[in-house]
Amino acid sequence: MNNNKPPQSIVEQPQDSADYYRDLCSKLSNQLKQSNQRQRQTLLDVRRAKLTNTLTRHLFRLKAARYSAGQVAERVLSSLARYMGVECGALYAKATHEAGFKTLAYVGFAIEEACDLSRKSAMPEFVCTDEGRDAPGVCEFLQGLTHADKTVWCFHQGSGLAVLLGSRASDEADGWDLSIDDREMLHSLLELIANIVNDAGSRVEASHELLDPLTGLPNRHMLIDHLERDSRQGRRLATSSTAVLYLDVDRFALVNEQFGHTIGDKVLVAIAHRLKALLRPGDMMARIGVDEFAILAPGQRIGTDAELIANRILENFRKPMRVAGHSFYVSLSIGIAETVPERAAIESLKDANLAMFDAKTKGGATYVTYGYGLRHPSPSDIRLEDELREALAKQELSLFYQPIFSLQSNAIVALEALLRWHHPTRGILLPKDFMSVAQQSQLALDIGDWVIGKVVRDMNIWSSENEVHKSISVCINIDESQFVQSDFVANLGASLKRGNIDPQRIRLEMSERTLQACRMIEKTVLGSLRDMGVKLMLDDFGTGSSSLERLQSLPIDTIKIDGNFVRKMNSSSRNSRLLNAMVSLAKNLNKQIVAEGVEDSNQVAQLREMGCDFIQGYVLGKPLAASRIGHFLNQQESATGTY
Repeated sequence: MNNNKPPQSIVEQPQDSADYYRDLCSKLSNQLKQSNQRQRQTLLDVRRAKLTNTLTRHLFRLKAARYSAGQVAERVLSSLARYMGVECGALYAKATHEAGFKTLAYVGFAIEEACDLSRKSAMPEFVCTDEGRDAPGVCEFLQGLTHADKTVWCFHQGSGLAVLLGSRASDEADGWDLSIDDREMLHSLLELIANIVNDAGSRVEASHELLDPLTGLPNRHMLIDHLERDSRQGRRLATSSTAVLYLDVDRFALVNEQFGHTIGDKVLVAIAHRLKALLRPGDMMARIGVDEFAILAPGQRIGTDAELIANRILENFRKPMRVAGHSFYVSLSIGIAETVPERAAIESLKDANLAMFDAKTKGGATYVTYGYGLRHPSPSDIRLEDELREALAKQELSLFYQPIFSLQSNAIVALEALLRWHHPTRGILLPKDFMSVAQQSQLALDIGDWVIGKVVRDMNIWSSENEVHKSISVCINIDESQFVQSDFVANLGASLKRGNIDPQRIRLEMSERTLQACRMIEKTVLGSLRDMGVKLMLDDFGTGSSSLERLQSLPIDTIKIDGNFVRKMNSSSRNSRLLNAMVSLAKNLNKQIVAEGVEDSNQVAQLREMGCDFIQGYVLGKPLAASRIGHFLNQQESATGTY
């Protein structure tokens, strides 16, 4: 009897079992996922290694270039942003004597935003820890700080340097996949960055003459050096030229006049920060004057790329800046030129400067590209300025006065003072022939003071001839350069008091353009003038951009319609309706209205029918010399009126 039993067979799962295939698919799916993850990680590691190698080489080049500490920080951050494909970032230095971090450089956002850690009175301690992993709350804190979808923070405790990078791309394929490994990579670079920054900082004393002490930007000497170098490189390599942008802060004098130079300096620093945030990697910016900056943009085509840069700057500066508790609306005038191989590089800076001045004559807050339509100041312009200075000393300037009539009583109610220059060889010149030169050379202030003094003297002469003339008003045109002077109101009051002139007899005419240019101080100055008793007129109404809200809020007594609208009123019914609407608007705002440029009786009749209060023009009275005004007033039936 055989006791050896055959082994019991192992019962296996049927090959067609649903559970078997489901498990098999799950295992294969997990293996594929793991393989993809390994492959992705390998690609990221390779990319990170290449990035580390590239950045290291770039850092050594920066060290060899012997840049300043600020320039090194800016270039390091620009390189990180460019190579890693992130949208925003900042490089910081831990403050040794106070909480928070000092901002060394930033890219992708404005300094006014929360990413400026120097504004933080205290920083959470966890942002200063770096153990190769994210401490609790770091991501949430940094994402709220930068408004980015992904962030990476790296702090090097030995040097006190920290870097913050953020990506706003919601899809990982569109930006760098920021991770703990990225922070470890950055940590290995920060020590080298710290050495370069510290080495550059030790050279500050030797290189301070090339840097602007207020903003830390390169100064004019360094800009010209770079411009010459870029120009030589362009000629040698036959590459595209460098675009030169010359930027001037519009009406910056009024900031210093109204808020003081301390606040003015802070505004300039804020402007520099905002401009730097708008630059591309490789662009250079310098401060070349009190309120002037220049940007070199290599490889930009002047007709397209450079204008895009200018438009981006103008658009960004439409937003107010918050400085020292005040909101400042700052605009810029920009001139654009380009380096030309056959010309010295410095000439392109002069071309851009000339284009900038043309932008200012257009009212500012715009850009002009240099072309053949522009020209540098000619010897005749320079000679005209010298002659104008002599004209003030030799008393070649004079005032003519044009009467303003009431449409109700036909009485003369006021006189407008009109400036004339009796040029020894060119005859009588109008303000349009010389005031632009005066405004560029600051002679406008001297001429404005002379006009006010001359009006006071003439009014006293007329009053001495006839007591009735003591009620006549005089309108004086005020230039923007006068309006922004901090002592303008006080000086005007002192002049009227010395001449014993009632301030209610003085009307100041200011154009819409002047009030638009001086928005930061207009209400304060106009209110002070109104309190003094001086009447205020809005000149050339219809040629600017006054809104209904501003017209209601400003203490304006009289609106003066520009003569072009009056002259065109008979050319079409549309023009007549437009003029009628302007008169109705003034009436609804409870403002008096003067129509200037009235030249025939038909216009007088139509304006009277529309309800216009006063008119001025050749049809009733031409400008007369001051010596003839007394006799002219004596011939009128009534030389006074309600005005």
